Amino acid sequence: MEKIYTFVLCIASCISLIAQEDSNYFITTTNGEHYLIHGTSFLINTPENACYEYIEGSSLAVGEKFIIIHVRDEMENDRGVIIFDKKGKQINYDVVQNERKKHYKPYNCCVNVQELNGILYFWDIIEPFEDGKNYDCYYDSQTDASMYLIPRYYIFEPETGSVETKILKNKCTILIQDGKIICD
Repeated sequence: MEKIYTFVLCIASCISLIAQEDSNYFITTTNGEHYLIHGTSFLINTPENACYEYIEGSSLAVGEKFIIIHVRDEMENDRGVIIFDKKGKQINYDVVQNERKKHYKPYNCCVNVQELNGILYFWDIIEPFEDGKNYDCYYDSQTDASMYLIPRYYIFEPETGSVETKILKNKCTILIQDGKIICD
């Protein structure tokens, strides 16, 4: 009887864990503080030098290891990103921002990032008709990013805190497609 009880308890625990894994992530605001909710709440800290003070809107991308929160203002302009790992720890990507700052003037606002195979890829965009000037997204919702070029991208591994910059020989408009880096 004890073995059956243990077996039933184990099955119930597994079902509970699977249900938690499939539940949605969302953001809520309480007493002026923002929280990422997924079974429990995780306080969202605004990164230093962020292009926003308050999260008006957002969209979430849930990947293999990370939850990427694209912060938007009331006009749906992109303001930056906040990244959590799946355990609820907020990822500090200042090392990436410091590297981007060397090449890209509006580094604190125009943050493009995507997870691929458990690694975070950041990239910059430039205007193709302005002698390759940095594109400042501050007042633009970037609804059609296909008209901008990607001159470089950054491979970030939060576990080690390392960032590698890749300067592209041939600028492209899409960095990641069908689970692959398509720029060289």
